[in-house]
Amino acid sequence: MVVGIPVTPQSDAPSASTSAPTNLPPYSTRRDTALKDGIRDRLPSEITPQVQDIAGVPVDIGQIKAGFDALFDTLHDLHGVTKTPTVESDLVVQLSEQTFAKHFAVQQELDAALNTVDRSDFDITPQQLARHGIDNPQAILDEILSPDFLHGLAEHDADPNADPTVTERLDAILEQVVTAKVDPKPNAVPARIAAMVDTQRAEVIENTRANPARAINGHVLLNTGHLDGMAVDPARKGDAIRHLLTHEFMHVNSVGSEQTFAHRAGQGGVFSEDINPDEAMTELLAREITDVLAERGDQDVQYIQYPNGTNRYQGNVDGLNNALDQPRAQGEVSAQGTFKAMLDDYFGVDERGGTSGTRPAPSTADAPATVDTTPPPVRDKDVIADESWRHDTASTADWFAPQNPQPSALWDSVRDKAPVRTVDTEVADVQRSSTSNNVDSLTGIIRHDVRRMEVAPGSWVKEYTLKVHLKADGDLPPPGLDGVRQKTVEGVDRLLNQGYRLPSGDQFHARVEFVTDPAQAHTTVDVSTAATADQLNWGTNTSSNVLAHEVAHYFGLPDEYKDAAGPDARIFNSDGKPLPEGHTQSNLVVNDNGLMGAGVHTDPSIKPRHLWLIERTTNSQVMVPDADHATLHNPDSPPQTPPPRPPEFGTQPDPDTRPDTQPDPRPNTRPVDTPPPPPPPP
Repeated sequence: MVVGIPVTPQSDAPSASTSAPTNLPPYSTRRDTALKDGIRDRLPSEITPQVQDIAGVPVDIGQIKAGFDALFDTLHDLHGVTKTPTVESDLVVQLSEQTFAKHFAVQQELDAALNTVDRSDFDITPQQLARHGIDNPQAILDEILSPDFLHGLAEHDADPNADPTVTERLDAILEQVVTAKVDPKPNAVPARIAAMVDTQRAEVIENTRANPARAINGHVLLNTGHLDGMAVDPARKGDAIRHLLTHEFMHVNSVGSEQTFAHRAGQGGVFSEDINPDEAMTELLAREITDVLAERGDQDVQYIQYPNGTNRYQGNVDGLNNALDQPRAQGEVSAQGTFKAMLDDYFGVDERGGTSGTRPAPSTADAPATVDTTPPPVRDKDVIADESWRHDTASTADWFAPQNPQPSALWDSVRDKAPVRTVDTEVADVQRSSTSNNVDSLTGIIRHDVRRMEVAPGSWVKEYTLKVHLKADGDLPPPGLDGVRQKTVEGVDRLLNQGYRLPSGDQFHARVEFVTDPAQAHTTVDVSTAATADQLNWGTNTSSNVLAHEVAHYFGLPDEYKDAAGPDARIFNSDGKPLPEGHTQSNLVVNDNGLMGAGVHTDPSIKPRHLWLIERTTNSQVMVPDADHATLHNPDSPPQTPPPRPPEFGTQPDPDTRPDTQPDPRPNTRPVDTPPPPPPPP
């Protein structure tokens, strides 16, 4: 069966029969005018000063704070942004060049060890760190990013007679890290080891020495040794530092990363790979504040400059504005809608009692922004019981966003000490061809193991394991199976294992284990050379996105795309209408790049609703005992196995004597195919 795709998003671009006004300035100009007008109107006539000496010049943090308050009130009124900004002088941490570089170097190496995606051959590993005294890199990272640690470094830099404990601790951690990067053999010559460690230490410090600032863990860290030269005119050093702080505090108040804006064509996103969307949005908004403050002080604007006089991030800002100012064809989301979507992703957090995901009402042209009066949904404090999450299209949520994610390397060697429970059930997707005497359906298989483990003190992970037996179809050579295994693991890690959290607060982790004995598998999958797939049939040409989609079915997720019209269409995937408020039995979610919809063929992502449903399914089927950190690391803890399975559990081995001409006795399962183009508008 060929599946459909969500209907084309409604556009606020001009229709074919309506031409947009030609005398309007570009969207970016109108946006900047509206934002600056809003800041001017909201900026108090008298700003309470909070002057701080930074690298020998006075900088008024009070002006930055007032500018943020005025900007965010404006963003709230014009674009529905609900974030409440935080700008405080005690969040500014001044470090010497050497301390800044050492701290940055240690953080980067620990981040590399904890990262499980897109690793390079040069990245340090948790195993290397463990061999040199760092058994829990996440705990060390938390330690060095804590406010007490950061301020302890700053105090010792400012006064060499102050308590040196924190500085000495940083030096000791750095020594462990660089020794781990060298990772000398036990019989290596000590003098040779020392030389290699010295070289490695100098290299990691030098790589981070020239950064003027960074935002981390709610603080702005300044490299006081590199704050000169940000203004061509040395007399404007204080103004350049003020803009630098404005830029970094914008980072502090965002959830930005290069993945935040995934260049989403279907949502009117910015597509150029040359644009760093996080830095573009950060600098664009920071300049709105700096421009108005300079105007208030009757000064020329001072951004952060390179020695040749060009402004840092200018290319990012220009690239974003140029993309937003491009003409929009019928069916495309407007520049206003795109900018609103980017703001929602950039700030993400709801702090004023509403959601930030509401889109502006459609119009025939890019008119000035107006306030969206659509009331936000009322959220139940008990997330797992809140049915409004079932079809929510939010890309993130406060309970869902990663929070100190832990790498699977921490529990790979001890998972067998955790109690395990098996979920084994099925759902039927009833088709329109059904009659009162005969029900036609596609079967959704939900089958996997679940463990709950305290992988580090206070850090809990719920791991979902799918055991798969791959059966080659016909004369498929063994390398074909290897490729399917690799693509499956890659897709699952990239799309599912990014540290997202379940409603319970546990980190979600998906694991696919390929087994040779079909009797030990949750499922047997036939592998051919096809590109299409369903739960029981994969192909060597099936994409890693689709393979991750199929794995997610086994964890309880249904398809979310609209089926093509006809008798084979599934009743709950064929209405194509907007979903009503609250609970509905339909699986359908439209206008979304979710992994379980048509977006699987482009740039999909897992959403809060997906992990909400996975944990709901788990809770309805099994009770999963806990394995605390002490149990996992107790050498006397016995290995755990799932409770006995019923005889009919799982996929049994196919008898060798079954002729190929016999029909496959397994149920007809949900397919995934290349979606056809959307139907023409009515």
